[in-house]
Amino acid sequence: MGIKKKDIVHKLASELDVALGEAENIYNVVIDEIIGKLGEGTNVKLSGFGSFQVVTRQPKLGRNPRTGDRLQIPKH
Repeated sequence: MGIKKKDIVHKLASELDVALGEAENIYNVVIDEIIGKLGEGTNVKLSGFGSFQVVTRQPKLGRNPRTGDRLQIPKH
């Protein structure tokens, strides 16, 4: 099971000694900044954690796993 927003917010509140609402605001600002930069086409690198980039996938031929029918998966 992965980590949830709630867990991160509680950890922030505990480590920074702030209210849960303030910790959630901090979390939201960080996530919004990452999403905003990715939306602008900028890669985001967080040292010691990882990097994020938007990747465009070309169209391809796939299969519906339930029916086995072939289908075109569009560019995304």
